[in-house]
Amino acid sequence: ARSVPAKEVGGDYYDFFSFPSRDQTGLIIADASGKGLPGTLYMTRSRSIFRVISSEEASPGKILSRSNHYIAADASSGKGMFITVLYALYDQKKKQMTCANAGHYAPLWFKAKEKIFSEIKTNGIPVGILPEQTYQEETVQLASQDLLVMYTDGVIEAKAEHGGMFGVERLKRLVEEHSSLNAQDLFAKIQAGIKEFTGQAPPFDDMTLMVIRVK
Repeated sequence: ARSVPAKEVGGDYYDFFSFPSRDQTGLIIADASGKGLPGTLYMTRSRSIFRVISSEEASPGKILSRSNHYIAADASSGKGMFITVLYALYDQKKKQMTCANAGHYAPLWFKAKEKIFSEIKTNGIPVGILPEQTYQEETVQLASQDLLVMYTDGVIEAKAEHGGMFGVERLKRLVEEHSSLNAQDLFAKIQAGIKEFTGQAPPFDDMTLMVIRVK
């Protein structure tokens, strides 16, 4: 995983949470609506909430609901801003992943055996807009060597010098073409693909990318 701000500071955030007693790992990727310093300050306050509530709850939906309650209630901190968040909880023994989504892009899930993409559909409104929100969960059964790619809009909305956008389909093609690589090498291929596409064009937005390979 890596996050690259478009300016000196950025409003993207990703993190991993280890829960050894439950054989689970939490994954979060989020994107604040503002760029530069306002987005960074808003996300800095909010990620502390995500971290604390992640240690108290074992449900992605409840984690987003409780986080949203605190973030949305503090109207002075955001001034109309909001955060898209994808939170996933991975069970290492069962190879199951439970997701809750607050307006973020769904993860790309590439099934290694079938060599196809499968959709994860759960979604809800971004965090920070309305205090009383519930978030649905979706649990998917993963298999060894499956790939999960999570990203913020800076990846698929990366612009070339001629103005075109990188797009989801181009990202999916890179994942499919290099699906035999390990997570680190696939990550490097995606980064190189984005760099080749954008050329000398300045960054359009903060860019965060996570690539996960199931053991």
